[in-house]
Amino acid sequence: MKKTLLIAVATVMVALGANAQFARVASKTMGYAAYQNNFKLENVMAKEYQSPVSKNLTAHRAAPASIEGDYILNADNFDATFTASTTFSVVAQSGTITLDQYDGNPSFDYNVVLNDFSYAGAVVYGNYNAEQGFIEIPVQTIYTHATYKEIVISGGYRKGEENVGYGKAIILTVNEDGSMDIDEDIEEEGDLPTTGWVSFLPNYEGGGLWNYGFDIAVVKPNATMYYKTTGKNLGGNGSSWAKVQKRVYVDDYGTELVVNGFLGLAPVSVIVEDGTCKIPFGQLMDDHDYEEPYGFMHLVGCYIEGNSIGRDPNKEFLNGFVSTDAKSGAKLYEFYKSEYKEAWTDEDGEHEAGYYMVDNDPEYCRYYAVASNNDADGAAYSMGWCCNTWIETDPVEGTGISDVKTNAKSTVKTYNLMGQEVNANAKGLIIRDGKKMLNK
Repeated sequence: MKKTLLIAVATVMVALGANAQFARVASKTMGYAAYQNNFKLENVMAKEYQSPVSKNLTAHRAAPASIEGDYILNADNFDATFTASTTFSVVAQSGTITLDQYDGNPSFDYNVVLNDFSYAGAVVYGNYNAEQGFIEIPVQTIYTHATYKEIVISGGYRKGEENVGYGKAIILTVNEDGSMDIDEDIEEEGDLPTTGWVSFLPNYEGGGLWNYGFDIAVVKPNATMYYKTTGKNLGGNGSSWAKVQKRVYVDDYGTELVVNGFLGLAPVSVIVEDGTCKIPFGQLMDDHDYEEPYGFMHLVGCYIEGNSIGRDPNKEFLNGFVSTDAKSGAKLYEFYKSEYKEAWTDEDGEHEAGYYMVDNDPEYCRYYAVASNNDADGAAYSMGWCCNTWIETDPVEGTGISDVKTNAKSTVKTYNLMGQEVNANAKGLIIRDGKKMLNK
């Protein structure tokens, strides 16, 4: 996966108080009209379909025999101001499709289906060659829209800063670890390398681009994000609080964590230091401009007044802390409020020193939203409220406890997050031997 601009994350100020927007590379996803005003489109679609694979990929490449499962797709655009991460799934299926985009309507045999590749609802057919380690995706219709008619996807390439060409097959190389990259081999002499995908509208009022992604990197999720939300677009039901869990991909740089697919939307930067972590509010979450005074969607902190919740652009961070499971090696990033307490004794018994949850502080920002700027009346575009967020990485292979004494009676006590002693098998977040862990 490309790590440019992620290892040393720069800050760019945004119009949400003094919050910093972490600069990240990214993808635009808009309707065709915006592109008609900004780009000169050049359709170089081939008149006859010919597979470019034979001349592009000749060396043997080790790859997994099966690539079924979920993936995180990152794609960046020309100006690299925003990164979109989406999830898609690969399913092993076999069949034949007719490629209506070419003269003569040739057929194409496929053995994998990529669901939601490029955007939700897209169904893309490809042929995975495990021996050579690539997926070939020919130009094809991936969705039929009631208004915009056929949406066609193809390989795309750049021609300068304000010009994009398209019309070639997409070749995704599959690496040993299961990650994927766009193959940028030049197909023909004088041609430009394919650096991404483009979906366009060939049969709607002169056509235009539907959306696109360049310099894409595809990775397998390595963590799970848990949260509660009221927003339908964030995985909830749009009204009452719903528990949600989504697979994400985490880049761990020590003092910074980049969570790709945060809330199923965009990468988010997390600051990590001395066992604590915090997510700066103000980070860009969506690429649609709602125009003045609203602008773009960002992470926004919230205030609580009694039973009411509201957006507060002056909140700076969503605070939490980090713990590591000694047995599995998995890391847990919990975005609740916690305070470090020395050992003490009360009516519930003895308590170990360590971080304990605090859930009754009205000044603590446990709730947050994905929303635009407020207007003069305090209204804004919003995807909903979120809270009770934590991210748990997958277990580390090869970790485990050795030299375990099975004949000794354990005297270690287990507590819940309120500091009350509970059964060692209690479900949820618990504290045992001064360490926090998640019992499922």
